[in-house]
Amino acid sequence: MDNNVLKWKIPEGFEDLPEVVNRNLYTDELSKLDANELSKKCLSLSWQDLQTLFSFIPIKNLSGVGMDLGAGTALLSAAAIRRFPSIKKLYAIEIVDGYPNKIIPKVADELLGQSSAKIIPVIGSFDDIELPNNSIDFAIEIHSLHHSHDLNTTLSEVYRVLKPGGRLICLDRSHPNSYTEEQRTKALNTEYSKEFLKNNGYPLDVKMTRKDNGEHEHRIGEWNNYFSFNGFSVNKIKFA
Repeated sequence: MDNNVLKWKIPEGFEDLPEVVNRNLYTDELSKLDANELSKKCLSLSWQDLQTLFSFIPIKNLSGVGMDLGAGTALLSAAAIRRFPSIKKLYAIEIVDGYPNKIIPKVADELLGQSSAKIIPVIGSFDDIELPNNSIDFAIEIHSLHHSHDLNTTLSEVYRVLKPGGRLICLDRSHPNSYTEEQRTKALNTEYSKEFLKNNGYPLDVKMTRKDNGEHEHRIGEWNNYFSFNGFSVNKIKFA
């Protein structure tokens, strides 16, 4: 990969959030893994399985310039480029700087070869996208938007930079509308085990709940409301 890592402004306080600081510690270990190991470790999917996800999306082609929101390892970016060669460029936006600096270039080179330059690693936030209005053809994400601390801020920013008719493809988790507040509170207050902390590179002497780790649990109706409020039309929802 020939591209330099871009650095955008990070909203004040975000770099000091526990989920950002702790995940940065973990990137040293992740940088030692190959792409398939990374996919299994970070997404619980093999690299082959990740590529097949696009077959479930009712879109025949993605082309032009895109962005991967909360890209992490940028494996989703690589899978998109492999499946849709007409993609010209894809900004892999990630707030944890260890990923753009240590992992994304390695993943791009390993999986894409000469096409690795299509991935532009970005240290930045999906709440403050330093791209012009109406400049992006599509956006993708996997397991990242539910980490947004303010989905209205995030989605309004994504909508701003998308061209009219641009698409946002979300591969994320959701709960049925019957999911109760009691269930949500219990899930978010669940404390991680020592085994989880060790396996994910977190300090073993901390007590960390799922809420502390930046998790949010949205119902499908809430997702729909967030999208609609910020100008999006939901074309299709598919449960896996």
